[in-house]
Amino acid sequence: MTREEVIQVILGKIGNQPVLASTGKISREVFENSLTNHSELLIPGSMGCTTGIALGLALNQDKRINVIEGDGSMLMGFNSYVMIGYYGANTIHFILDNESHDSTGGQRTVSSVIDYEKTFYGLGFQYVEVIRNNLELDNFREASLGVSTPAMFVFKVKQGARDNLKRPDISFTEIKERFVKCLKS
Repeated sequence: MTREEVIQVILGKIGNQPVLASTGKISREVFENSLTNHSELLIPGSMGCTTGIALGLALNQDKRINVIEGDGSMLMGFNSYVMIGYYGANTIHFILDNESHDSTGGQRTVSSVIDYEKTFYGLGFQYVEVIRNNLELDNFREASLGVSTPAMFVFKVKQGARDNLKRPDISFTEIKERFVKCLKS
């Protein structure tokens, strides 16, 4: 599976619900594949910070917060996952695990040794699922996201992105303002 095809499936499932997208390539792919561009808070350059922002949002308003980030960002911000489990934050995390820091040069991570189910259930997450291939992605596409939160879906994806991947063509101020309107609606 490619990261971009998984992002397309995730965005189709969550619709106009608030979503935070970390790092460069993930934010760019979310921006290009968004249905509205109004419910996404793109946070490129935020490796390790996205989940902390999601925690703050989830604890201070009623909407479920969706997070799309890579394994590198997840590992860098692991302390926030501990807090999300502790507080039972209303969040769903979509981890795109290609065992690398793809946006910063492809350096390897240690995500290949993580037992996601054992780790995140141990932190207090209510639902954890690892999707490893296209058949499992099809099953995810058809399943409901009506799981108890906090929840985590891990997608094992290929490294790399399209050569012609664009950058957002609106300012980060406009991205933030659209996201705030989504939270208030």
